[in-house]
This record gives sequence, structure tokens and C-alpha cells, in this order.
Amino acid sequence: ACDADSFQKLQDELADLSALVQRQVEAVAAKRGEVEPLQAQAQQEADKALEAEKQLLEKQESVERLAARLESLDNEVQDLQDQDAERRAALKAAEEELKLVSSVLDEEEEVIREMEA
Repeated sequence: ACDADSFQKLQDELADLSALVQRQVEAVAAKRGEVEPLQAQAQQEADKALEAEKQLLEKQESVERLAARLESLDNEVQDLQDQDAERRAALKAAEEELKLVSSVLDEEEEVIREMEA
């Protein structure tokens, strides 16, 4: 009877432990069911963050290219302004020389007229 009681007690303990293990397995499965969507959401957010970082880098590279182009255009404009200033100075000098030559020519013509008279 003692062995039968001990055996029954062991069987009851085994049944209790089996039930406990089954509840733990179910609890783990339930937690996994809660965690998996969170993991998927975290992965999506990580992917979005990587894409946003990639786009930011592309924008920064674009800004750098545009800044370099702007500097290049600014230098071209400055060169053209310098050339324009040089041309204006040359034009002014030529106009002054033309006035001088014209004045000398007028004087020479006057001298010739006086000599002919």
C-alpha cells in the first residue's frame, strides 16, 4: 500500500509538473507572440532609419556638389566682372586718346588753313 501511495504520489507530482511545464510552454508561446510583432516593428523602424540616413547622406552630397558649383559660378562671374572692368578701362583710355588725337587734328587743320590764307 505504501508503494502504491508513493507511486500515486509520484504520478500526481509528475502530472502537476507536466501541467506546469505545459503552462510554461504556453506562456513562452504567448510571449513570443507578443515579442515577434515588436521585433518586426523594430526592424521596420531600423530599416526606415537606415533609409532616412541614406537619404540624408545623398542630400548632403547634393548640397556639397551644389556648393561647389555655386563657388565655380561665383568665380566665373568674378572673372567676367574683372574682364568687363578691364574692357571699360581700355575703352575709356581709347576714348581719351581719340579726343586727344581729334584735338591735335583740329589744331593741325587750323594751322594748315592759316598757312593757306
